[in-house]
Amino acid sequence: MSAKTLCEVGTEREKSDSEFRQYDTEANPRLAEFYRSNHERQTLNDVLDKEKQYFGLTRGKKSVCEAAEYLNTLVDDSDPDTDLTQIEHLLRTL
Repeated sequence: MSAKTLCEVGTEREKSDSEFRQYDTEANPRLAEFYRSNHERQTLNDVLDKEKQYFGLTRGKKSVCEAAEYLNTLVDDSDPDTDLTQIEHLLRTL
């Protein structure tokens, strides 16, 4: 996908309700198993541990632009609904 200007982000055709969030477990059984397993095994202690790990804001400082650029290096294989880059998704949700 080519980079879009800020004005072009979000101009894709909207999906109908029947097209939205259609996870095809046969197309990606590894992903389906990952979610099934994690949801089944997650405990309150797991959540509290993640809160301690991330809510302390001890991982360094970034400007908004630096944080957005870092976010754009990540790949979310679990979201079948969009081919947008992370920064395009960020701008669209703003």
